[in-house]
Amino acid sequence: MPCRVESYKTERGLGTTDTTKIKELRRRLKKRGEQLSEITNILCETCTLMEENGDSLYFRKNPQLKAWWENHKEEDRKRREKEERDRQEAKEALEYLRRKKRQYFKLSLEPDLDPDDQEYFQKKMSTIESEAERILGSFPELRSFYTTGESQANA
Repeated sequence: MPCRVESYKTERGLGTTDTTKIKELRRRLKKRGEQLSEITNILCETCTLMEENGDSLYFRKNPQLKAWWENHKEEDRKRREKEERDRQEAKEALEYLRRKKRQYFKLSLEPDLDPDDQEYFQKKMSTIESEAERILGSFPELRSFYTTGESQANA
C-alpha cells in the first residue's frame, strides 16, 4: 500500500537503550496515535451519516468497512454503558459521602462535645470532602447533586 510509512520497518526490531532514540520513538508513536484517533473520528462521522441516510451500498461493497463499523459501534456502546455505570457508582458514592458529612457535622455541633472529638469530626469531614473532590474530578456534572442533593436530568 502506498500510504504505509517505510520507517516503521527500522523501528520494530530496534532493541536499543538509547534514551534519545526511545523518546523520539515515543513522541512519534504518540503523534501516530493522535492521527489514528482523528482518522477514526472522521470515519465514524462518515459512517454515521451514511447509515442515517440509508446509504448501505458502500457497506455492501466493502465488507472490511462494514465489519469495522459494526465493531466500532459495539465498542462505542460498551464504552457508553461503562461510563453510565461509573457515573451511577460515583453518584451513589457521593450520596453516601453527603450523608456521612451531615452526620459528622451534626455530631460536631453537640454542646458538650470534647474538643478532641470535635477535631476528630472536623478531620472526618475534611477526608470526605477530599474524596468527594476526587470523584467530582472525573464527574464534574455531579457537583450540584453533591452540594444540593438534587438530581439533574443527565446525572
